[in-house]
Amino acid sequence: MLGRQVPPDRPDRLSNLSATNLPARTTGYAPRCLVAEAAASLVQSKNRPKYVTPMGARWTARRYLCKYRAINAGQPAAYTRAVCSRGTKRIGMRLT
Repeated sequence: MLGRQVPPDRPDRLSNLSATNLPARTTGYAPRCLVAEAAASLVQSKNRPKYVTPMGARWTARRYLCKYRAINAGQPAAYTRAVCSRGTKRIGMRLT
């Protein structure tokens, strides 16, 4: 098989988290970094979901569509680029 084999009990490692065009405060409370971290934790905890809805105790964001792209497949430095977007709002991350 191509790429690295990840044991099923170990979640993907997350790096290079970015938030583009997110509002300064979601629902008047949550800063954009908190929204990005909530979306990233949903992507990391589930098996590459198609949709994520980041939310917290006092705030909620709408549903984001997630797309995944394999980079350098078959190479030792292979990783997956995940982008969750809603209109022009994007949350990007790198999964290894």
